[in-house]
Amino acid sequence: MNKCIEYLLITAIVVYIVDLSGFTQSWKQAISAKFGGKCRIGKPFDCSLCMTWWVCNIIAIISGEWSLSLCAYIAGLSFMADIIGQSLNIIKELVKMALRHLYNITQL
Repeated sequence: MNKCIEYLLITAIVVYIVDLSGFTQSWKQAISAKFGGKCRIGKPFDCSLCMTWWVCNIIAIISGEWSLSLCAYIAGLSFMADIIGQSLNIIKELVKMALRHLYNITQL
């Protein structure tokens, strides 16, 4: 698979985990409950832009693919992380709307 598409997919996965799944809030609440008080762990762990930047660059370095052009592409992906998250939500809402429409058509 083209490495640009792979890094786009990695970005979508990171955005899903950090912003959309609720995982970040869950582990922060668990840490807060265990140690008392409010959990103050911040960037990069609760920021999809930061996590995309670091995860993609670490993967590029480990796989030996890192280059200046790939770094610039990763920077663009991390900059667009919130838009990718919004796009995932739009896709979800479109599928729900299509299913509601299909349900209404098939009602007897």
